[in-house]
Amino acid sequence: MPEMDGYASARWLRANGSELSIVALTDHEMSDDLKRCMDVGYNAYTSMPIRNAILVAICLDWAGNAIAWR
Repeated sequence: MPEMDGYASARWLRANGSELSIVALTDHEMSDDLKRCMDVGYNAYTSMPIRNAILVAICLDWAGNAIAWR
């Protein structure tokens, strides 16, 4: 993203009151990535190559939470 990276985007969304579910999809998996993502406001994290079962489980979990909030 030319204006801001994913970390800045998540931080901005949270600072402006967004309660959207945000999932980090990274192209590398490093030990500090998960903590950094959670610290700026992501709800979940997974790395590429995307494992379908993991991504579907994350989406179902957050979709269920969104439905429960209504």
